[in-house]
Amino acid sequence: MGLRYLRILNEKQTQGGFCYAAKSIESSVPPYLAYISRFLVFGTGIAELDREHTGGNNKADMDISYISSVYDVRKLSEEDIEDIYQLAVENPMYYQYCPPFVTRETILKDMKALPAGKNYEDKYYIGFWDKEKLAAVMDLLLDYPDKNTAFVGFFMMNRSLQGKGVGSAIIEEFCSCMKNQKYTYIRLGYVKDNPQSRRFWMKNHFEKTGIEYSDARYEIVVLQRLL
Repeated sequence: MGLRYLRILNEKQTQGGFCYAAKSIESSVPPYLAYISRFLVFGTGIAELDREHTGGNNKADMDISYISSVYDVRKLSEEDIEDIYQLAVENPMYYQYCPPFVTRETILKDMKALPAGKNYEDKYYIGFWDKEKLAAVMDLLLDYPDKNTAFVGFFMMNRSLQGKGVGSAIIEEFCSCMKNQKYTYIRLGYVKDNPQSRRFWMKNHFEKTGIEYSDARYEIVVLQRLL
């Protein structure tokens, strides 16, 4: 993986929806982004609110195996930390933009990280497996911050599979699955200085929302894909 969430303090409503103020953010800076993760090719997102939406998604019925027709998709656990760590350390470019370097301890924290008001029913920290090989990791949060939106907090590919269209294929199937689950948007964000992140998401039909957020370390660009 390659991410570490900033600690969440409180929920606030902003022009972009609901977001969460992080501990390291100075109070003078509008908290446009939180529940923030750091990746090689991913980041975080804030969903757009649809106040007319009254229906719910059947997340209890969601079968994550349908996210991919190629890989075996399942929730990751503490038993998988070593595989996740080995995937992460093979992606040093990410840490050039988002230090410090990943540790097994930060992976465990990320597995358990949740914004206020959410529970583990909504969180899918999942792996894409090709037999014994971990091809990709994704941190998915459903119904956040509204019922229309699936929130990608983290995504990282096995380095051996990068540059072959595998990541884009995973995202395309993932978006199709979320659309079938009656979601309208996928939201996420990336560190602005990371050109690989920007190219990846733009290539996969994510568009700028006009929301950007800065703190002392990062400038985050929030993207969205309409399903």
